[in-house]
Amino acid sequence: MKQKQDIKLGCLNVRGLNDRTKRYSIYKWIERNKLDIVFLQETYTCDEIENVFKTEWHGNINFAHGSKHSKGVMILLKPGFDCNIQKVTSDSDGRYVIIEINVKGNDFVLLNVYAPNKDADKKVFFRKLLDVTNELNVTADKQIICGGDWNSIFTSIDKSGGVLHNGNVCNEMNEFIERLDLCDIWRVRNPDCRR
Repeated sequence: MKQKQDIKLGCLNVRGLNDRTKRYSIYKWIERNKLDIVFLQETYTCDEIENVFKTEWHGNINFAHGSKHSKGVMILLKPGFDCNIQKVTSDSDGRYVIIEINVKGNDFVLLNVYAPNKDADKKVFFRKLLDVTNELNVTADKQIICGGDWNSIFTSIDKSGGVLHNGNVCNEMNEFIERLDLCDIWRVRNPDCRR
């Protein structure tokens, strides 16, 4: 019988983690909030400094590297988080990392996304993500947890200034969301909150 597991999640665009002091402040934020799984975007990591992160963070850490000045995502699992990692898939461009894990008999797919800003690039990115999740057999019947910076606005309440245009949420993104039956849980729980 599968055991119920409460998992506390966090998600943050960090705009670079090459500075040691900044990394430690992020680690403290994670610890202070007692987070089990954390999705970080714009980490600006590369292969050369991966071991530095692994030495400092005492839990499991999974990367998709960008460069020292752009992109990059990671998923951190807190030290001692009891799970079996079954598969890790990372993007060579530093735009997504997907981890398939089992926690006390429950299978989860963790997906951290840092989508491009430009609409044309976003369409290509979400088409690629659709293909990758199809290859991995990620379907709506699985427990999927997505985090990240989608660089998109789904409702005018999430916009401050400027003009909301429909091109921001492309057909490929909508197809991805619909195929995996995703929802913005924060917006579902806070339908009228502007934050």
